[in-house]
Amino acid sequence: EALTKAYAHYAMGTLHDQENRFQEAVREFERALAYDKQSSAIHTRLGAGYIKLRQFDKAIKELKTAKGVDPADDRPRTLLALLYVSLRRFPEAIQEYEEALKETPQEPKILLSLADLYVVQGHLEEAAKLYHTLIAQEENGLIHFNLGIIYSRLLKWEEAEKHFKRASELEPQFVEATLALGILYELRQENDKAIAAYEKALSIVPLNPRVYLRLGQIYSDKGNTEEAIQQLESLLKI
Repeated sequence: EALTKAYAHYAMGTLHDQENRFQEAVREFERALAYDKQSSAIHTRLGAGYIKLRQFDKAIKELKTAKGVDPADDRPRTLLALLYVSLRRFPEAIQEYEEALKETPQEPKILLSLADLYVVQGHLEEAAKLYHTLIAQEENGLIHFNLGIIYSRLLKWEEAEKHFKRASELEPQFVEATLALGILYELRQENDKAIAAYEKALSIVPLNPRVYLRLGQIYSDKGNTEEAIQQLESLLKI
């Protein structure tokens, strides 16, 4: 009988939630919990309800309880991680995703979220490992681009170049990857390669002021004043 009443209140709470009546939904989930305190699903839905009401401390408490009730249920852990991210409590979010990854080591969404958080926290080597795991599952231009950025920050220029090139190959219209290549070549003082990359970027986005500015600077450094002026004039016409 208790479980039947718990389910009835849970179902009513779900209906209120679907109609955006969050206060009423929370009341029903709280009533459901009074009849079944060992339900991870009820604790999770109640935690989600508290989030919608911006009662974050209560939400965290319920989601932690849900994790304890059923450690195999990844929903409260994932929701808790997302909440921590929204609150900019990144170390706690990382801990939740790391726990989730132990349960599902190949889950792409968890791998990506954790890798992005590692980048935010400056754990670049750890982030690179997870991005490599992702592209081993399925190649993706954005992931290769992220790896290029990481390796640039680690001053591993050849690795960075490889991933920027692959990002551009996979997504030819991905102008940021081509621009990143140009900047990398400039840093390495490979100006001819930089010019080629920037000209390719212009073929993708012809009215890109950043490219004309970079080209103007390179031609100026090479002593080609006429070409530098031409690039800057093109910039002024945009």
